[in-house]
Amino acid sequence: MKAVIFDLDNTLYDYRDYYYQVFLKLSNYFYEKYQISKDIFLKISIKVLNKRKSRYPKLFNEILELLNIPRSEVKLCVDVFNSGEFLITPYSGIYELLDYLKNKNYFLGIITDGNHKRQRKKIKSLGIDCYFDEIVYTDILKSPKPSPISYQYMINKFNIDPKLSYYVGDDPDIDFKGAKSVGLNTIRILRGEFSDKKGNKFIDYEIKEINEIINPIE
Repeated sequence: MKAVIFDLDNTLYDYRDYYYQVFLKLSNYFYEKYQISKDIFLKISIKVLNKRKSRYPKLFNEILELLNIPRSEVKLCVDVFNSGEFLITPYSGIYELLDYLKNKNYFLGIITDGNHKRQRKKIKSLGIDCYFDEIVYTDILKSPKPSPISYQYMINKFNIDPKLSYYVGDDPDIDFKGAKSVGLNTIRILRGEFSDKKGNKFIDYEIKEINEIINPIE
């Protein structure tokens, strides 16, 4: 079976949009509780995100410290972030691409890191869950990227031929090593917060727009 397997964050939509909505909700909360300017909270939060990137584990700690907000509020920030209760939209052309791939009889999958409850809500908000044959949440498998376990799991479960299949992601540091180690072809989309990072030997193709994946797979 031939397949196209996608990463989620920054690959199918811009993760910064999700963070902005989290920051916006938190800015309202901290304005009501501590009279901190909403604009200042948003400005500082976005600045820290742009500097540290989304995988930084102390993101909210640093934001609160810069704004002199009690450290005890970190849990509230994490809870809001993990709620998944935000409307997000996919990159332009995603629906059309998924329709095309389904019509070509590709098996479609997602492999995504992070809290599975949050990630599941994101996929539902994006309106793309109906397109995918399988969605693997690596925290359930206890195998976050770049571990090859989630990729091999999907190959074995659905009898996917990795030589005829592709993994599409965005982050050179974590997305491609595991996929390449199990024989998948790899495509990097140069979008989102990691677009300026240098590529590596685990990446076969680089594209700027998501619909460009049609060229390497066909």
